[in-house]
Amino acid sequence: MRVADVGCGSGILAMAAAALGAVHVDASEIDALPRRIASENVAGSPYRSQIAIMSDSEFAAMDTRYELIVMNIVPDVIIPLLPDVAPKLLPGALLITSGIVEERCADVVEAIGRQGLTVLDVVEDEVWRGIIAQAGPAPHAS
Repeated sequence: MRVADVGCGSGILAMAAAALGAVHVDASEIDALPRRIASENVAGSPYRSQIAIMSDSEFAAMDTRYELIVMNIVPDVIIPLLPDVAPKLLPGALLITSGIVEERCADVVEAIGRQGLTVLDVVEDEVWRGIIAQAGPAPHAS
């Protein structure tokens, strides 16, 4: 499976994906300090050959598509990134978003729907929410 971790922070989700069998993980981070920390964490891990840490602009410029994209960041970051992230999902691929406070969950669900993704589940843990969504099938050629 090819995975993207958008807003990778320390790189923990990228390393978890690699540990769970992802063939390759592209991990992007807008902020230089967490990106450096993620690079250091990955370099010291057994998954260094499977994970590429990059800036958000490098990720946006890539033409790669993924079977899974994870985003563990706040709604104010998730929502504006969705138009750039959703097209990177292969047909049938999953998007998992987390780091969403209860009060903003409906906003993220609505934004996901605007991208043509189907919400499969909303996972609740006290005030936190995670959303699992799926890209639709490829359009049929006429």
